Amino acid sequence: MGEVFKGWRRKLGVVTLVTACVLMGGSIRSRVIHDVLEVAEWDDGGVEIASYDGYLSLGWIFFVEPRPGFRIIMPHWSSLEIDTATVSNQDGVSFGGSIQYVHKVFAPNDDTAARILSIHYLLLISPLTLISVYLLLAKPRVAKPPKTIEPDPAEAPKPAETH
Repeated sequence: MGEVFKGWRRKLGVVTLVTACVLMGGSIRSRVIHDVLEVAEWDDGGVEIASYDGYLSLGWIFFVEPRPGFRIIMPHWSSLEIDTATVSNQDGVSFGGSIQYVHKVFAPNDDTAARILSIHYLLLISPLTLISVYLLLAKPRVAKPPKTIEPDPAEAPKPAETH
């Protein structure tokens, strides 16, 4: 068992495979649960990382009216079922459906809006899985021994005779 983890390629392969598995779990969960990690907030906006509907998102939240003294000191995690997430208006650009840039207004009477960059989970999982397969299954190259250049004995200088 200890031989499996010898070498940096195997260790890195295991790390990338575990990362791909965690992202796959997030992808499955995101189909029914909308998870949000609010990283930072200040008077007129904030930053959040969200997982919903098969996408991993980085969002810049901004308030139409500044909220003085409104701050989140510690990161805040919240989860809600997809049915209860209300989005009333969104305009966005989709790049083949895998990457989206969206501007959302959350509710008609709310003064909160967001700019969100979303990446489909499969766009992250697939390359990580392929990289881990390569790192785990590819045979390591055998190092070639360095060439040693030996002097030709015929060309070697003869020692001087001493009497």
